[in-house]
Amino acid sequence: MLNRDDKLRQGGLIRIFDLVPMNDHRIQGYIFVGCEIHGPAILGFGGTWSITNCDLGVPSLDAIFWEVPPTRQEVVGPIMVIDCTFDHCTFRGVGFAGPPFFIEWMRRNSHDLETTSSN
Repeated sequence: MLNRDDKLRQGGLIRIFDLVPMNDHRIQGYIFVGCEIHGPAILGFGGTWSITNCDLGVPSLDAIFWEVPPTRQEVVGPIMVIDCTFDHCTFRGVGFAGPPFFIEWMRRNSHDLETTSSN
């Protein structure tokens, strides 16, 4: 059984949706180290967060970015990731939504993030 109160996840396969509480759309305060993060999911980021040394599991960054105009007041659908860290994780079937500055940050820092084909 999945324990949502255990905020440190080391290794193993995680279906990110399983961490989302009922009647909510966010996960908060998790630290993921060496995990395989599975979707299908679109993640939006808030608060303080970190994505380092991760494999995004795609041949092209364009395949996973969902740009949200900064003028949009609300976004329905993505799982909001708040105050979370992802280190040495592999993402499979996961997209990333955010305003242009977030997408640009992901592109600029892609040297720390790997893009590979997912088999």
